[in-house]
Amino acid sequence: MDDATVSSRIHSAQNRFLLQATIHQFFDQYLVSVNLDDDYKVIVFIGDFFNCDGRILDPACRNPNDTHRVSDHVQSWNFRQSVLVNLRGLEEPNL
Repeated sequence: MDDATVSSRIHSAQNRFLLQATIHQFFDQYLVSVNLDDDYKVIVFIGDFFNCDGRILDPACRNPNDTHRVSDHVQSWNFRQSVLVNLRGLEEPNL
């Protein structure tokens, strides 16, 4: 990935899931996330318009032997931010 364009790196599988455009937007807005501590369960913080709340992320997306899988670190960070934004009304911390 070092030789990829900036745009390609941003939209790589290691950074995000390949999602339908609306769900991707909700994910970026911390309205949909994945809880790794609950067996990779999808959590929807708004109305579940796409019937995905409570589903478990496909094992192919979390295979530890696949170098192109979604990063656990990125997913954990996104879930923590989603909880902060939706349950406490906070935004990303300015570090």
